[in-house]
Amino acid sequence: MIAFVARHHTTRLFSIISDAVFTGAIKVLDAFVKDLKRTGKVAGIVHKKAVSKDQIQRLFESGELGPADSQHLAQLQRMAWFYLTLSFGRRGRENQRQLTPGMLSLRKTPQSVEYFELNIRQAGSLPSTKNHQGGLGDY
Repeated sequence: MIAFVARHHTTRLFSIISDAVFTGAIKVLDAFVKDLKRTGKVAGIVHKKAVSKDQIQRLFESGELGPADSQHLAQLQRMAWFYLTLSFGRRGRENQRQLTPGMLSLRKTPQSVEYFELNIRQAGSLPSTKNHQGGLGDY
């Protein structure tokens, strides 16, 4: 929601998505985008397929991924990247390069098993792009 302050200092909340005043503009924008797709000037969204259990198994069998106590440094790096992406890459790889240690919190289960989770209180830990503003409601 966006706050609009009028001349008399009153605040009115409105949504550029659902308010009727924007309906015409939204329809024009939708038609424009459809025309761009039809003429081939922009491509439609192409979603990647999820990695299957069989593909993950093949990665372990081939040695690309391995146990957490592996002595093979490249394998450990691939494992760390794989689990970071799997656990924290909810919308792909965007913003992963900006992850810092402070964005992760070490937690323990009631059985004292340690694990990491995103520290949602740390600025920048949630993905933020033009289509996804990193709201807590998504997590």
